[in-house]
Amino acid sequence: FSGREFGASVVARFESVGCDVPALELQLARACHERVVQRVPSCAGRYRFTHALLREFLEAELEPTERARAHREAARALLADDRTLDPRLVARVARHWLESGTAEGLQRAVELASKAAAEACARAVYPEAAGAYAIAVAALRGQLAADLQPTAASRLRGELGRHLVELATQLWLAGQHEQALAHFDEIAAIGRALDDSGLLQEAALGTLAMC
Repeated sequence: FSGREFGASVVARFESVGCDVPALELQLARACHERVVQRVPSCAGRYRFTHALLREFLEAELEPTERARAHREAARALLADDRTLDPRLVARVARHWLESGTAEGLQRAVELASKAAAEACARAVYPEAAGAYAIAVAALRGQLAADLQPTAASRLRGELGRHLVELATQLWLAGQHEQALAHFDEIAAIGRALDDSGLLQEAALGTLAMC
């Protein structure tokens, strides 16, 4: 459900599903017969949608509140899955928390996406790191859209600026130079608004290095 593939044991943890794995497997068998999903041959208990557009259609049919709840349940179910220890899956959990849209979800999205990005950086997988930082940036923007006290807003703007620096750096290392350069004007604007010499310096150095 983050993409085309999902595990029955994870979906069974959704509060809204209301059944155990064997009962869910029976429903999935019918879905396989109707060619909505198919089993993943190499992994027992895992399924994939027969077409990515099917998943998108089903998600689009949900009301906004139902969609947000589904993302929240997905994040919690994945966190209970041992496979989430795989750093490559942490960003998927962060994406679900981001899409949940709650204050808790946005905060957890920042934390998990930042963790996923740092681990991807350590493995020198720059596109993966950039994708994770992009999730963190989106979550921070969501937090800033709330009605905040000035001190909290300033802290979050500073955090947004620092994450934008990391995002731009990883985009550059991934060879996405134009996308990287596009972020430095915003970094400079945040630096001026906060009178943050560190962000201003990062913006200037980044622009010079990438031109």
